[in-house]
Amino acid sequence: AYLAAIRENLPAVFARFRPGLVFYLAGSDPGVGDKLGDWRISLEGMLARDRMVTEMVRPPAGEFPPIPTVILLAGGYGPAAWRHGAAYFSWLLSGRSELDIPVEMELPVDHYRRLTRLMKRAGRGPATKEPAGPSAASPDEDDWGLREEEFGGIGPIRDTLFLGAFSRHGIELALEEFGLMDRLRRLGFQDMMVTIDLDDPLGHTLRISTGEDPGLAIFEVRLRVDRALRPGSGFLVVEWLLIQDARSSFEMSRPLLPGQKHPGLGLLRDTAAVLYVVCERLGLDGLAFTPSHFHMASLSQPQGVFPDPASQARFEAFQRATRGLRFGEASRAVDGGRIRDTAAAAPAVWIPDLMILPVSPALKEELASPGFRRRVAAEADRFRFARTDHKL
Repeated sequence: AYLAAIRENLPAVFARFRPGLVFYLAGSDPGVGDKLGDWRISLEGMLARDRMVTEMVRPPAGEFPPIPTVILLAGGYGPAAWRHGAAYFSWLLSGRSELDIPVEMELPVDHYRRLTRLMKRAGRGPATKEPAGPSAASPDEDDWGLREEEFGGIGPIRDTLFLGAFSRHGIELALEEFGLMDRLRRLGFQDMMVTIDLDDPLGHTLRISTGEDPGLAIFEVRLRVDRALRPGSGFLVVEWLLIQDARSSFEMSRPLLPGQKHPGLGLLRDTAAVLYVVCERLGLDGLAFTPSHFHMASLSQPQGVFPDPASQARFEAFQRATRGLRFGEASRAVDGGRIRDTAAAAPAVWIPDLMILPVSPALKEELASPGFRRRVAAEADRFRFARTDHKL
């Protein structure tokens, strides 16, 4: 309907006014996923609109002279709003119609991949032992510069390796080289301490706290490698992740998300990207975690998938029911009992389940395959959710 309306009305406007100069506001807010817009137009549809307008001001040779045009990037709200402008200008400059725009997660992942390569060339970075697994890098490729003999005198190296691969000193170097510690300093945190716990049976824990209150973490992640989740696959399991501005609390302009005690620090995307690169270095197939709230699953989109088709179908039903709501509003609607299971005539309750962010090409292909999507579609009729304006 959106493209049809433009196609029907815009040529008449051009014919009537015959502009000598066109200012085209190439707004991104009609796009799917926009925080404010509600048109839900796909990226392909947005680009089709842009091409339509461009071809009107730059007609085929001989019809009439091209109209001078100024293109301005207009409305667009949310972390993926840039993708529309990138696709449009890519087409303008190259003439290529393919939408070869990287997904949001690929940008920070590629950034940290490049940093690790630079660190290796400079002889800096977290020491690793030879990783296991058929897709792991070779020892020479995966040596970030610090070798076991450099730690002589501190005992057997294998007893001090985070995830069985990374030295304590190397992790501290990586946090600095990746710029994560600098990010925290710019947020006002000083005298930070990095501690590593390798004794917890649930996994290895990396913790960053401040000198002002060593007992209060601003960053904490507990990880373990699991090769039994799915036969023939290995995963980096996130047992626990905490990223918080422990100095701050609730503000009317910045309401907390369900499960939060303090506001976040804006480092979740970078943390996920670093863990993605760790998976690659250890030859693992993906990141695995159990989102405790709807917003945690939503933040993993579009890469994160529930490998159980019923759980994926249920999640997509929540997404449809919260369409049009802002991110925080959607999570609070789910948590607050404002999503109704129409079949059960009861609130639709969020049920935490295993979610995977695939890393290996084989797992990516499997979870995006038509066969998997058919299994999800077969479960979809079980989940008919609708939003209400009050708690059920």
